[in-house]
Amino acid sequence: MSDATDAPATVVKSRGARGADAARLEYVTAWPPAVDSEAAAAISDLWRREGALGTDEAMADRMRQVVGFARDTHGRAVAVATAVPIIAPHIEQPVYYYRTFVAPDWRQSRAMLTLLRHAMETLKDYARPRGFPCIGILLELQAPKFAEHGRSASWRNPRFEFIGRSPRGYDLRVHYFRGAKLKPPSAAG
Repeated sequence: MSDATDAPATVVKSRGARGADAARLEYVTAWPPAVDSEAAAAISDLWRREGALGTDEAMADRMRQVVGFARDTHGRAVAVATAVPIIAPHIEQPVYYYRTFVAPDWRQSRAMLTLLRHAMETLKDYARPRGFPCIGILLELQAPKFAEHGRSASWRNPRFEFIGRSPRGYDLRVHYFRGAKLKPPSAAG
């Protein structure tokens, strides 16, 4: 991709179970968004082969939001996490709007949860020394499994609180970074 950089990525190895096997996944940090050309190619390949994003322009826009991704032992991206700063309407505070895409073959694994935890730490570690430009992470839960499971108002591990529903009818949950303070109304909007 033309907007990718050759900045070094941080790799965190983690075991992930996929069905009965114990495949290894690498979790790669790319925040602040700095996806090297090899990672950009792997992530673009994931989006293309799964039909996740329709155009090269959409992929280029989303590539500028990559927090991290997971790749298998063959170097193929199997999951990607992105975030973009927004003012969350329900709380009128700056948060990272977080998205995860996981390849269908990996949706029964712990890849999504491990990538979420990895991204939570990455975003918090980025925000803290900068005075918390965003005070947390917002999830809009689109996967049907969330409508059936996870109905508790407060999740404990990882900690997310229910704050309402989006205009599209999906549950919204927010995780606040430890130490973050609410922004005054003029600073939040």
